[in-house]
Amino acid sequence: MFKERNSVSQREIQRCFNLVDFFWKLKYDRNESEPDAMRCIALALALTYYFRLPTKEDNTQRKDDKTPSREDLADLLSRTVPNFTETIQNELNKFVNTDNFIIPHGVAVNQAVSCCISRKVTRYFLNI
Repeated sequence: MFKERNSVSQREIQRCFNLVDFFWKLKYDRNESEPDAMRCIALALALTYYFRLPTKEDNTQRKDDKTPSREDLADLLSRTVPNFTETIQNELNKFVNTDNFIIPHGVAVNQAVSCCISRKVTRYFLNI
């Protein structure tokens, strides 16, 4: 694993807390009676840190063995946030779809597109 020191800024930590609060209040899934704290935390961590990291495939293509990947962070987070990766993917599928956005024909809604849309929407609402 990566043994270098890593740091986060106080601004990133505040952004993460703001996003937890945002997702706690957001109600786009009508089946839930009350917010799921772990879901809110997982989404906040994903938007603040996870989606900013390259995938293992990206690192391999760049021949970069020093930069941590999304998968590395997901493995670490899954120790505390159960089913982290599945939660993120499920929420992306619920949020980024043709019911909520106009997606041109022929555009594949993959994780990169979903991530981009999700980050821009939450940053717009949170002004971050």
